[in-house]
Amino acid sequence: HNYKCLECQHTWQTSFMNIHKHNGTRCPNCVDNLKSEINFQKDLKNIYPNFKKTRGILPNKRFEFDNYDENLKVAIEFDGSYWHNLPGAKERDLRKEKECLINDIYLIRIDNILYSKKNKYNFIFETIKQHVSFFLENKTPKIIKILYNNETKQPEIIERGLSNYV
Repeated sequence: HNYKCLECQHTWQTSFMNIHKHNGTRCPNCVDNLKSEINFQKDLKNIYPNFKKTRGILPNKRFEFDNYDENLKVAIEFDGSYWHNLPGAKERDLRKEKECLINDIYLIRIDNILYSKKNKYNFIFETIKQHVSFFLENKTPKIIKILYNNETKQPEIIERGLSNYV
């Protein structure tokens, strides 16, 4: 049978029992994204054990961080392609980024597509280490996006400061 995920609209074939047994929540697309985020958080904790999922750090109390270290004032978001392509997601991400900069929080965003490229693992974590060190030395908040460029097939780093959000 063909099934369509209610979360991400992905279509795949499976048996009725598979869907029934898991209440329709085992879309292979959604499960892979969740596994990547869980693996990323484990890898991050090996380097920075104090990062944890946090809500209510910013004044509006709405935004949640996938990974936040209160002492460092550094947040690391794992941007899954499904959630960050939903309607309104880009605007929400921009508001969150601006709030971070206003409140002196250094935000690093990791693209889940780049993380899935096994040979890019060291690049991601070396980049995180460099930017955390930079922030600790300079106390200048920035937004760092670590992406996978589909055209060049290479990682790409985008840096933004508060002047990019005015």
